[in-house]
Amino acid sequence: MRSYHGNDRPYIYLAYSKDDDVSDVLKLLEDNNIAVCLSEPFDRKERKKIEGTYGVALIISENTRKDPCFRKILDCAVASDKNILSIYKEPIELDAVSHMQLDPQQALFAYNYKDEETFATDVMKSAIFHDMKITSQQKRFQRNRSLAMIIAPILAAIVLYVAVIYPLLIVPEKAEEKEKEQFGLAGLSDEDLAKIVSLQIVGNKIFANPEEINKVSVSCDPDDPDTIYYSVELINDGDWVWGESGVTSPGSIEDISILKKMPNLKRLTIAAEKISDISPICELKKLEELVINANPIESLEGLENCTSLKRIELRSTLVSDLSPLYKAPSLEGIWAGNCNFISDISGFENTTMNCLELYGSPIREIKHLPKTSMFGLNLAGDFSDYSFLLDPLNYNWLMVGDDMEKLQPYINQINVYGDFSFSGNIRELRQLEGLGLHYTLELHDCEQLGSIEGIGEMFPDLEEVTLRNCPELNDLTPVLESNIKCLNITGEFADLITDEFNEKGIEVNINE
Repeated sequence: MRSYHGNDRPYIYLAYSKDDDVSDVLKLLEDNNIAVCLSEPFDRKERKKIEGTYGVALIISENTRKDPCFRKILDCAVASDKNILSIYKEPIELDAVSHMQLDPQQALFAYNYKDEETFATDVMKSAIFHDMKITSQQKRFQRNRSLAMIIAPILAAIVLYVAVIYPLLIVPEKAEEKEKEQFGLAGLSDEDLAKIVSLQIVGNKIFANPEEINKVSVSCDPDDPDTIYYSVELINDGDWVWGESGVTSPGSIEDISILKKMPNLKRLTIAAEKISDISPICELKKLEELVINANPIESLEGLENCTSLKRIELRSTLVSDLSPLYKAPSLEGIWAGNCNFISDISGFENTTMNCLELYGSPIREIKHLPKTSMFGLNLAGDFSDYSFLLDPLNYNWLMVGDDMEKLQPYINQINVYGDFSFSGNIRELRQLEGLGLHYTLELHDCEQLGSIEGIGEMFPDLEEVTLRNCPELNDLTPVLESNIKCLNITGEFADLITDEFNEKGIEVNINE
């Protein structure tokens, strides 16, 4: 049976050990015209396949239990909130975590069936085959491919006009043309502007081929406002890859009324400018991604009218009130780092958002977070009570900074399936014992950290570790007793790296 890798029909992700004979299950699914994506060694592409599937079928055996990919597949399926069907080929005693994850899901015990017909009937009655439909992730992949095919010839025509025809025309310079030039849109008619779906501007940098850009990350140092850092995520066949990164200087755009002529904009970055009035943005009904970092913006009133808005970055602005965003019906996350005037987020807990960034703000009290299944949180501050961390329990990523003595009673009860970052007072890594880490760990500016003993024992699923500015740490050998594949360090740790790291296949990156 050929593994399905498309997005034009719903499919089931089938995970099994290559040492097991699953021909009976494959034939059953093929006979019932079920598209099946067969599992392969787990990596980022496998994660995308699981996120796009309608349901996950696990063939569980002694071989499966020993396979390290089984744990990663199960964690990813649970994190993506997928229906799971477990088919046990033999009596197996799973570990406590796997048992807890699979307990609420459906299970069939193939070894108890006396005839194949009854087993086949029960398999096809399972929830993962009921009312199968194309998932939203598959639709997004289809849409991105369609957009690329549609926009390519349009872009070629625009480049030809701007580079060849327009310079040959002698016309009086108009105010409207000057405005278009400021946005990198010289020579475009109103009809052309209405077709634009992506516009990416950071300071004095205008990005070419914006339709190929997923987003531009922007940051600046409050102590050096004239230097703007950016990095680009490019769309690549429905996925994304890192593009260029660099620095630029602040721009001079103040008036953004030209955006009213772009009703089809979906992705907009206009950062490090002089914008204070965002009312033209509030008219963009199709806008999904908005980055307005490092602008003198004080009010977000009207953004609730952006009914398609999913993500907003407003770092280093003058905003003090986030409440207009709570009414945006599609908003999934807010990135508001270094917003020094935000002191209260009351009401945020009543939203359905799943991401919040608040580092550098004067907030010192959070009562609750939204009770979403997976959450992303980035904050640093002197909180007296961290019980709000227990609201989601499961995090996509978590970045916190404070005294670990205060965090410990709460942080050791949660799971982080993506990146976990900590800065502050921590004496030894064992203070994190009980925390469920499943991908990456970053410790920076931990001046009291003296030991990472037990890192492999406590976090067997950990793949990547980053260590920066931990002056008391003088022993990295515990990494050799772990499953860590990548170690990122600063120059202070360079003398602690021995040939054993290379012999074990650990990738070591030393950054100055």
